[in-house]
Formats: sequence, structure tokens, C-alpha cells
Amino acid sequence: MPLPFQEVLKRPDVIKAICDQIISTATSANSAVFRYALKIGLFDQQLPLIFKSAKQPSLRALSFNALFDGEIRWPEGRRTYWVDKPLGISRTISEMKTRPLFLDINKDHLLLSALNDKSPVMRRAAMAALIRHQIISSRAQEFAQSMLSDRSKAVRERAQFILSRCAQIG
Repeated sequence: MPLPFQEVLKRPDVIKAICDQIISTATSANSAVFRYALKIGLFDQQLPLIFKSAKQPSLRALSFNALFDGEIRWPEGRRTYWVDKPLGISRTISEMKTRPLFLDINKDHLLLSALNDKSPVMRRAAMAALIRHQIISSRAQEFAQSMLSDRSKAVRERAQFILSRCAQIG
């Protein structure tokens, strides 16, 4: 049985109001609201707008990743993983859940927009997406080459990785 709170969240006027709030403010509290809304599928149709318009770069990066990957990911608890049980060495890792995102979007245009964003968070997310999807092509090499002189060290490192991977493959 759905909670009354969840029923209110499904109203179009409420979705629009929350989306407008998320786009227009640059506070970190929006990130938690946005992640929850993505998890329950409230903002699927608004993701392209949030990607283009959100003031907070981390929200634009979350939108980019969801749109580019074609899925929504969120942490769903933690689990202990034993590295060496007799010595008592363990690590805690996050369990991730996913759900598919059914939006028809031009990924080349999306990638170009992210690479040309003023925020290094967005440019890093775009380069990481190229690596994550193992897009090793002449187009990826062009993107990586253009990012070698980026101000952000993280973006430059990802660009160098892509170029080295392209050189290994030949």
C-alpha cells in the first residue's frame, strides 16, 4: 500500500515544484532529495532539463551519468567483504541497485555538452563515462586529445588513460 507521501509526490505540480527547486538552488541538501526522486522514478522525464539547467554541478553529473548509462543507480546498504578472515581484515562495500531508464537521447550531443561544461565535475564525469563504456574509437581519441590541456588534473588523467588504452589496442 503506497504511503500518502508517495501519492503526493506523483502529482505533476509537485514534481514540477521540486524539480524547479532542485534546478535553481545550489545547496547540498538537494542532492539527497534528487537521489531519492531518481530512485522512485519521479524525475525520469526531467533529467535532460536538470542536466542542462541545474546550478549544482554534482546534480548535472548525476543526470549525465543516468542519461548516458541508460540506468539509475543508488546505494542500497553496505556489506562486509573479508579480505583475510583469519587475520580479521575486512572491507565494507556499498551495495548498489539499478533500474533501467527509458529515454531516447542523443548520447553524442550529451557527451559534447558535458565535455564543454564549465565545471570540472561534469568534464570528469564525461571522461569517466567514456572509460566505463570502453568507448575506444577515433571520436573518443578526439575527445581525450582535447581534454589533455584541461585545468583539472582528474580530467587530464582520464584523457591520458583513454589515449594510452587506444594506443594499446592499436
